[in-house]
Amino acid sequence: MALQLVSFRATLRDSALRGVHEEMVRGMRDLAEAIDGFVEWRDATDGLEYWGFVVFDSDEAAQSWKAHPTHGAIHQQGEASVYSEFGTQVFEQVRGAQWRRDDA
Repeated sequence: MALQLVSFRATLRDSALRGVHEEMVRGMRDLAEAIDGFVEWRDATDGLEYWGFVVFDSDEAAQSWKAHPTHGAIHQQGEASVYSEFGTQVFEQVRGAQWRRDDA
């Protein structure tokens, strides 16, 4: 199984929508973390721009998150009234490497 990284970027229509946006992000993250195969979530905000990624251990897990009705409802809310721009990209791990310093 290859890791799946879902990258997302959104631009809020107005700073007054930040609270709504943060609630939507909590909902999406809670949903992702509940999916069997969830690995990691990272995100950041810079002004009105929000970006992040979520990692799943398989395409099936990523598709399960995407297909969940709650995901669809939150996405529709963002498209209808919260964001002026939104995009996603999905990447599949080709190879990986890591190391850890034991004397730290």
